Amino acid sequence: PSPSGVELSKNTSPAAAGGGRRRRSAITDPEERRRRFLERNRAAASRCRQKRKLWVMDLERRAEDLAHTNVELQKEVTDLRGELAHLKQLLLAHKDCPVTALQKEAQVFL
Repeated sequence: PSPSGVELSKNTSPAAAGGGRRRRSAITDPEERRRRFLERNRAAASRCRQKRKLWVMDLERRAEDLAHTNVELQKEVTDLRGELAHLKQLLLAHKDCPVTALQKEAQVFL
């Protein structure tokens, strides 16, 4: 046994044990090389198109969600502006009220 407690098999080489780079196949036929290149390129193009399609679908979904949120927020802004106008109107209606005058006098002593 080794000092670290891990035994390495003497039959395995570092290349066989790990997942290193693949060796290039020695294809000498230009037709076969071109056919393989085109096949890999076709597969890569297909993956790229699929990835872009998913990205566009996600982007459209996010845009739809944001548009929906925007509509809700615009409605909330409208409601809050209406409430603000109503509260201002109530304040103006009680501007000359005797209770309001008493409250102002009481605040002077605080």
